[in-house]
Amino acid sequence: MHLVFVYGTLKTGQPNNYLLDNPENGYKKYIGKGVTEEKFPLVIASQYNIPFMLPAAGNEKGQVNKLENHPHWYQRIKTQIIRSESESTNQNVECWCYFLTDFIPDLLKLQCHSSYDYKGNHGLAYIAPKDRDLTADGVRKILMSVKSNVS
Repeated sequence: MHLVFVYGTLKTGQPNNYLLDNPENGYKKYIGKGVTEEKFPLVIASQYNIPFMLPAAGNEKGQVNKLENHPHWYQRIKTQIIRSESESTNQNVECWCYFLTDFIPDLLKLQCHSSYDYKGNHGLAYIAPKDRDLTADGVRKILMSVKSNVS
């Protein structure tokens, strides 16, 4: 069994969580809340206000593969998670986490969030994939707004 840490729209109560309930995307079992052991910037970016975790530890200012488009948008990296709802004595677990890699440096200038909720007080309305321009040109524009190496 693989453990996956979700921090954005796949979390319980968020707009894309329903994707994890689809048996065609694999088996899902919620094991609790947690935080990354290392602190990573969590930013909201692009014209669609998508949450991204950046693999820049310590740089803070304050079918999952299909949704996350691994490995083109995100890279799965094993990450230590501190479980906050653990009944076991070992609260740290290693989970796969999806990071936006090869990101533009300006993303580090955005406000960092300690957690994500699409209805949060950040005032940035999340735009679901069904409401986006997903043509090749539209996807390229999204990529160019967050990635430094778009071919």
